[in-house]
Amino acid sequence: MIFHITLNGEKITRDIPESWDKVSFRQCLAHEKVKNDFPKVVSLFTGIDEDTLLKAQIHNLPALEQCLSFRFKTMTYVMPETIMGYSLPKDLEVESIAQYADLQDIAKNFTEDETANIEKFPLIAATYCVKPYDFKQAEKISKQLFDAPCLEVTAVANFTLARLLASKLNIPNPFLRVATRPSRLKRVMISWLNRLDFTIRYSSWRRALPSPVKNYLSGR
Repeated sequence: MIFHITLNGEKITRDIPESWDKVSFRQCLAHEKVKNDFPKVVSLFTGIDEDTLLKAQIHNLPALEQCLSFRFKTMTYVMPETIMGYSLPKDLEVESIAQYADLQDIAKNFTEDETANIEKFPLIAATYCVKPYDFKQAEKISKQLFDAPCLEVTAVANFTLARLLASKLNIPNPFLRVATRPSRLKRVMISWLNRLDFTIRYSSWRRALPSPVKNYLSGR
């Protein structure tokens, strides 16, 4: 939605997102850090320094607040076929031992610092963008994916993390098995998937999981 902001007598026009599908992953990550500090949120989505913005005149401020209310809605998604021009394998199939081992390493290094965990999402998604697989190339691509749509990056990362968790239960799946620390992975993943203020809905794939996996995700 277009909004007009007056700074020192000069009118500036900004196109403010009205939904998560118009937000980049970089903006989404920054939003996670500013939380509900409204001046910082407006600064984030306008690109105007907060101190400068506080002195500005914003036309139709209530409408701006309503526009940004999408932030309080749970993300929904459709798994993308491509991200920034990079094709993704069907069903996010892992095609090499090296890729799976690297995904496991990323997951087992998750901590209680959820912002730091979120920062790893582009790297998780980037591992699917390299053919043939090469971790150093994935690291380079991951920097580009910070500017990809947040729903696409988050969808790929959350789906991958859920499947990694399911693999620890010895449930048949297309991933090859690599040793990790399952207790830590379980704790982090359950905490992650229960965090509905940021993570995307995963009910569509969860319904298709075997009962033991569903019980595991529920802590039973």
